[in-house]
Amino acid sequence: MCVETGRLLILTDLAIIYGNLYDLWNQNYIGVIDKEKINYFTRVALGAYAYPMFYISPNFKCIVVMDENNLASVDPSLLNRFEKQKLSINDILDDRQKGFIHWI
Repeated sequence: MCVETGRLLILTDLAIIYGNLYDLWNQNYIGVIDKEKINYFTRVALGAYAYPMFYISPNFKCIVVMDENNLASVDPSLLNRFEKQKLSINDILDDRQKGFIHWI
């Protein structure tokens, strides 16, 4: 899993599981000292399937992608856990690509 290995996790249209990850996003971690190094763990539960002690890599990052039109229906406590950035297709296309899009 990305959390354990420190890989970037990108979530989109997964509102059904967001509530199960609040301990992770709140950084509600348990620190365990192992050979003078602190390892962090948290709890993640998905229905009947749960990890009571889930390792968190110090390199772990998470991006949640949401459609701006759906923000009104999103739980505000979820939105408060993240830095918000607005990105449109025009932000990632260069001028040549934008010209092509207008042409078609």
